[in-house]
Amino acid sequence: MNTQHLVLSVLIRGAASGYDIKKELELNVSLYLDISPSGIYPALATLTEKGFVEFEKIEQDSRPAKKEYQITESGRQYFFKEMRRIQLRHSLRSEVLYALSIADYLPVDRVEIILNERYEFTDMLLTEMRTRRKEAELQGRHGMAFVLGYGIAASEAANEFVEDEREKFLTNLTDAVRPPSTKPQNR
Repeated sequence: MNTQHLVLSVLIRGAASGYDIKKELELNVSLYLDISPSGIYPALATLTEKGFVEFEKIEQDSRPAKKEYQITESGRQYFFKEMRRIQLRHSLRSEVLYALSIADYLPVDRVEIILNERYEFTDMLLTEMRTRRKEAELQGRHGMAFVLGYGIAASEAANEFVEDEREKFLTNLTDAVRPPSTKPQNR
């Protein structure tokens, strides 16, 4: 999915200002995708030129007018066509997982820090996802509620795995016989 698709995915639910679109992408979409908010306004300009989006200038007291964008019928049809056409990528990419995959060559204390940080991050994310899921359910956003539930299940399983396997993993690293050239230096 590109930035235009993401912008349309926000506007398909209703009119929004550029700021509102940026906030929605940062708040919800960034949980799943690495996004760059800097591409929103160029995407809006392109979508407007193509006739997929239109805007209305809204005057504000003691502030510059803002543009409120909404998707057009041709934009709606384009969005649905694109969502049928796009080949979505499945990925599980993580610097943390890569670092843990080379744990045999890292100082054990560094591996322990990585595990602790990952567990704490996932725990914090769980709290946020649970809150957002309740909000999504109250708003009738079934897709968002489903995805947040999926994220909760995956995160709970990840933390359970770390809890179950942590000591064995660290013990194996401590007890491993390593070739002198690859033995990590504790600094």
